Amino acid sequence: MREHLLSRWFDPDRYSGVWIEEGVSATFAMWNFSGQMVGYQKYEPGAPRLHNNGEHTRYHTWFGENKVGVWGLESVDWRGGDLFLVEGVFDSCRLSWHGLQSIAVLSNDPKHLRNWISVLPHKLIAVCDGDSAGKKLAKYGNEVIYLPEKEDVGSLSDEQFNLIFGKFLR
Repeated sequence: MREHLLSRWFDPDRYSGVWIEEGVSATFAMWNFSGQMVGYQKYEPGAPRLHNNGEHTRYHTWFGENKVGVWGLESVDWRGGDLFLVEGVFDSCRLSWHGLQSIAVLSNDPKHLRNWISVLPHKLIAVCDGDSAGKKLAKYGNEVIYLPEKEDVGSLSDEQFNLIFGKFLR
């Protein structure tokens, strides 16, 4: 599992709240700004991607009552700068791998986070997946990056990644 996560730009040693069941799954904690764990996402690479099997799907996300939490706060510098808003954990960790601040909002239309992210001292850059649903995230950014059709940050080739995000890399 560890090797698989590294192949997806996810270094388990870099993040708090990661539990690995070797060969089966990885579970990622979701946090709020107060440092409270408010939910989790369980990733089972061998499970079906579709969400019609209850908990036994590739991605199973659970939040507590208030549902206000994100993944990736470890990459955030609270003094400001560019902050990329993306849908998924693996999109966020690829940006973080390259030194870019990013949070996964686990949705393409995170209405429940609107007030929360609006108070951040960052320039918010919404990264919209290359599908019609992905474009909904655009309304949450001060700037928007539209990815090519059928692509997300995690699926981009190195060349595509550098073309799109190169201007933000230090």
